[in-house]
Amino acid sequence: MSIVRQEEAGGTPKPGPLPRPNCGQASRMESMTPEGRLKPVWRVVCPCGVKARQWSVASEAAVRLWNRTVQATA
Repeated sequence: MSIVRQEEAGGTPKPGPLPRPNCGQASRMESMTPEGRLKPVWRVVCPCGVKARQWSVASEAAVRLWNRTVQATA
């Protein structure tokens, strides 16, 4: 279920990736499906080139990891 559909269904909106304090640009989600997997893995990438080192099995988990990392470095 996409975030838009979830909001329309009355669910709470999911927080998006926080911008990095150093550059302030909006981050984006990146996904890939490695060989042998049926579902994609996700990570957050900043336009300035910084990206999460770890891939997550859910986009929500990737956002949580990114936000924790950004808040720890702020």
